[in-house]
Amino acid sequence: MKALDLKHGETYLEVLNVQDKLEKAISLKHRVSKSRVLLNNGSNGSLVTVFSAYAHKFLKERGRVPTILLDVPNYFRTLHVLNQWGYQKIVVKREENFNLNMQQYLETYIKKKPDMVIITTPNNPTGRAFTDEELTKCLNLFLKKSIVVIDRTLININKAVSTTELLQRYAGKNLIILESFSKQKSLADERIGYAVTASKEIADFIKPKLTLGYNVHAMKLALERINDEGLLERNRQRLVESIVELKFLPKNLHFFGSVSNYGIIAFPNGGYAETAMERLKKKGIYVMPGKGIGLRGNMIRIHMSGRNAIGRLIREIKRMKC
Repeated sequence: MKALDLKHGETYLEVLNVQDKLEKAISLKHRVSKSRVLLNNGSNGSLVTVFSAYAHKFLKERGRVPTILLDVPNYFRTLHVLNQWGYQKIVVKREENFNLNMQQYLETYIKKKPDMVIITTPNNPTGRAFTDEELTKCLNLFLKKSIVVIDRTLININKAVSTTELLQRYAGKNLIILESFSKQKSLADERIGYAVTASKEIADFIKPKLTLGYNVHAMKLALERINDEGLLERNRQRLVESIVELKFLPKNLHFFGSVSNYGIIAFPNGGYAETAMERLKKKGIYVMPGKGIGLRGNMIRIHMSGRNAIGRLIREIKRMKC
């Protein structure tokens, strides 16, 4: 007999049924209870939900917004959300080559004692990632007193500790990990992702802040691809090929190196960069300008879209003779 939905009406029952299936699939993947899976509209949705929830909680309970530690440059949407909710940011600036001084980072945490920490690894826009050793050292220290959010949206071409292992290792701790189908499973246009927590208490706190249901088509595609490791490996290989191709950049341009979806290219000066971006745009090639995302004006951020795409970018840049 066909189910009759007298609770919601319309086709909400299908929305909830598909969501239930996807949450169960995610819980099986990471070996956690379904109650600790927090579905959302990509990692951007998770960032808004998590940080707005804790801003409200701290204001209500302590009369202030949380303090948060992060390295910069960092994902511009993360910074936007933190600014929007008035977070007191404690920033550690990456070095000129975009490496993170880990000693300075840890010492800043010890000195400032932030309420929260956001670790974006691999980093957006730099494409740099924490090593497993660095991540372990940070979490062993941070999780003693702080709420830690790890944004793992981007692909890491290097072998790294899995989200599943982190959740088991720090079970019961104040750890929230953001995952997305956008980059790893090529579903950016569907806007589907999730957060998964190491403790039931955190999940129970955040869950009431989530919206009721998500796009059925997006969730069905996520269900189809969640365990498609071949797709992830093909995406990872595309990034590797893109990074190799960038060695053919003109000698007066500098690629800073990346292990992920994004990378940074520096031009001799800001004027060259602005001219190059305008000329690339006329050729139908779009890049992210450094200004506005925490980079210097002579820098651009590019996506590792494959050997052919990067090759075309380099050919056009060489024609400009920047």
